[in-house]
Amino acid sequence: MNFDKAKELIKRWEGLRLQKYNDVAGIPTIGYGHTGPDLPNEIDEEEAEVLLDMDLTSAYTAIAGKIKPTLSDGEWAAILSLTFNIGVGAFLGSTVLKRINAGDKEGAAEAITWWNKATVNGQKVSVQGLVNRREDERKMFLSDLPTIGGDIPVQVEAEELKPLSSSKTNGLTFAGVATLVADKLELIPKEYVIVVLGVIFVGYFINRWMDRRRGVH
Repeated sequence: MNFDKAKELIKRWEGLRLQKYNDVAGIPTIGYGHTGPDLPNEIDEEEAEVLLDMDLTSAYTAIAGKIKPTLSDGEWAAILSLTFNIGVGAFLGSTVLKRINAGDKEGAAEAITWWNKATVNGQKVSVQGLVNRREDERKMFLSDLPTIGGDIPVQVEAEELKPLSSSKTNGLTFAGVATLVADKLELIPKEYVIVVLGVIFVGYFINRWMDRRRGVH
């Protein structure tokens, strides 16, 4: 498993602290968000990197067998960052995992954003840093899916794919060729351009005429 994207995401949000400190929930922490018993008071950067690798390996080992579909590096990075932050037990009981296993990856990405609260003074409260982190993880989760105009995956229903008549598909082909020719006008002598466009124009209307004779519109 390649942890590079996950490490990049976690480092961005955890930051590096070489001396032990208490996080927003009061949990003793060191390095790149490493927690646990008997933390040293101080470490160096190399030790912080080792602890991060250990934490990611532990998280991956604990959850990999519970995930049914194959995930991309971006999806793994997002859920490892989430698991690293909320804990293995919380992830295994989460709607995020349920939706991943149901094949609803867009829904899983949405459910990631629900984990935006921390326990402060005994109460669950929304923390802006967690809101921002969850949004970053959501985008990472969707980053390897095909998109149009943003980070929402493209979904094409089967009934939307309707066949075109032969003349229309030919027209699309001619239009594509014409566009290509137009893009390269500076590289092609003008007389060649005129001939090519003339052939395209005539060919298109011959196909339209043949379609009408066959009763295709």
